[in-house]
Amino acid sequence: MSEPPAQIPPDSEILSPVEEEDPQVLQQTGEEAPIIPPQQPVRQSTQQRRMTARAMESIQQQDLDKAIIFSAEYYDQQLIAEEEIDRHMEDSIAFSASNNPDTLYYHQAMRQPDRDSFIQVIIKEVNRHIEGQHWEMVRKEEIPKGAKVLDAVWAFKKKQDIKTQQVYKHKERLDVHGGQQQYGINYFDTYATVVTWPLVWMALILSLLHGWYTRQIDFVMAYPHADIKHDLNMKLPTGIEANCGSDGEYILKLRKNIYGQKQARQVWYTHLKDGLLSSGFIMLEVDKCVFYRGRMMFLC
Repeated sequence: MSEPPAQIPPDSEILSPVEEEDPQVLQQTGEEAPIIPPQQPVRQSTQQRRMTARAMESIQQQDLDKAIIFSAEYYDQQLIAEEEIDRHMEDSIAFSASNNPDTLYYHQAMRQPDRDSFIQVIIKEVNRHIEGQHWEMVRKEEIPKGAKVLDAVWAFKKKQDIKTQQVYKHKERLDVHGGQQQYGINYFDTYATVVTWPLVWMALILSLLHGWYTRQIDFVMAYPHADIKHDLNMKLPTGIEANCGSDGEYILKLRKNIYGQKQARQVWYTHLKDGLLSSGFIMLEVDKCVFYRGRMMFLC
């Protein structure tokens, strides 16, 4: 007896190649589902990969390309900004974070209509340094060979009346270019504690409640009161000439803690702390900016 001819199923029942691999579809057709062997886990090498020398050089070069080399003009801006913050903190209510066109460099000050006023404060500043013996003018050949001579930086400020906006004072400060200092050679520690505003507010509130007498002390040229910590040499400031010989023959060997150094604030705090302790004050253990002696309290 001959077998009946095979019948072709409709298109909807014809299995596609992907469907033939589906075990459920194969069971519907009566065929046995294939057994899929379990996959072996991928072994990961425990050997640590090392960066090639070429890849390492490429990364180092990228880091160098991203590094910002600060110019002298950029550092001048930083010094003037820092000075502006310090001086405005004397009257924090009037402090403004916006750029002030009255903060000037030397070349800008000399182009102002009131340049004569800036010249007068330059003379006053230099005379104060000379009278305080903050430096010593020496010949270049007298300093050790290879010793770096730092630039001198002028920072100027026009102080205006808040109400009338009239200029009532011209301010100046002579700084040494701290950006040219080298760590481990002419500076090490730079951190110095500073009294916080909440502590100042608390002290003022207590003084109001208890009727304490308060007084603010402003040190004139505060930082140069301290001796210099590391040997530093500075060029003659712009606009200042030597009485004998050419300007290039002489430099200033610093004796005092001139503004602009990286460690200037830390040196001044140490000098002030030592002076207070030697005068019988006791430093508060929980805050190194608070000193007391008897019924007197000193915040710095």
